[in-house]
Amino acid sequence: MRSSLAIMWSARAAVCAGLTAALLPAQSAPATPPASTGASAAGAAARLQRVLDSLDALPGARLHVLVRHLEAGWEAGVRSDAPAPMASVYKLPIALGVLALADDGRGALTDTIRVEPRDFAPFWSPLAREAGERAARLSIDSALVLMVGLSDNTIADVLLANPGRDAINEALRRRRVQGVVVGDSERGMALRATGIGAWPAAVPWSPRAFDSVAATVPTATRAAARAAFLADPDNTASPRALVTLLAQLHGGALLLQPHTRRLLEILRASPTGAGKLRAGLPPGTPLAHKTGSGGDGIVSNDVGLVTLPDGGTLAIAAMVADYTLPDSSVDARIAAVARAAWAAATQPAPGAAPDGAHAQATGGGSGLRCREYVRCVLSVGDELETRRGLLTRQRVRTGPFL
Repeated sequence: MRSSLAIMWSARAAVCAGLTAALLPAQSAPATPPASTGASAAGAAARLQRVLDSLDALPGARLHVLVRHLEAGWEAGVRSDAPAPMASVYKLPIALGVLALADDGRGALTDTIRVEPRDFAPFWSPLAREAGERAARLSIDSALVLMVGLSDNTIADVLLANPGRDAINEALRRRRVQGVVVGDSERGMALRATGIGAWPAAVPWSPRAFDSVAATVPTATRAAARAAFLADPDNTASPRALVTLLAQLHGGALLLQPHTRRLLEILRASPTGAGKLRAGLPPGTPLAHKTGSGGDGIVSNDVGLVTLPDGGTLAIAAMVADYTLPDSSVDARIAAVARAAWAAATQPAPGAAPDGAHAQATGGGSGLRCREYVRCVLSVGDELETRRGLLTRQRVRTGPFL
């Protein structure tokens, strides 16, 4: 008889399709395209800058963007040096720090972590939803898939506790990461952003209790907390800092090759933010990205590496802060950034002969899907436990795939 856990996870098989690539061998790196001439690079940057300026002129939001062609060197942006809240984008530097520590011999992807119900974070945590009242034990590799691929808040908080925020930031500093510092936890940010502040000692912690307490915060208090959160430099970064981070990751300057490959696999397979950068790219375009959303109009982000038809790469950091628009409209602006960046990089300048290499994007996925969603995330040996410590083993394999 299948466990209730397996049934619940199986029902999410559609989401799993986006994660299948994270379990497959890495694709071979594309050949580096010939460098663009100075004239064509300048033209591409100018065309994109005009579009970004027009997007920034639209009311209802504050745009922070940088697009850089990593091979040709051209870039265009708006408020590219002004920090904005990273929201869940900060899970990318957390993952980088954990993998950097593993490179240094301080841990391995096969190590396991234990997550207790008291660790469950508010807002978005697939792990907490499926575990219910049970504890979970999972590998670091599975934890990274959940945190980076599915943006799980609980995993981010657990990793910030062990190996720890200071160890992660120190590992990033040793690799000359600048302008990106991991700060408060997901729980801490949620308490500040909603106006709860200190958690009431008389109320046992749980995500459901958080929702109940947050609902009692007066509107004026919540508005003041939102303004304070936007002004707080904690867990912020500029588009330039994030694009530089992406460029370092792409170039293999941050991690050893196996960990670089693994993180890029997870980023490529992430199904989050379908209406953001991915929506502005041709179907099948390879995109290795991390999204973030702050709620209450605080911020909506998507940062990633786009593989061009000629093998080149665009690094994009699109951050929309302090907005009064519907979330779908904000997503559309991020998609418009990606669409304009793609056009600038692939369309020939006026009067130039078309380049056949720009005719079609290379495929971005294998087309495979998992038989059960849980098989995409939990590796052999991962398990869930009851509160009494009795194991309800969910021994799963990384295949077979259909």
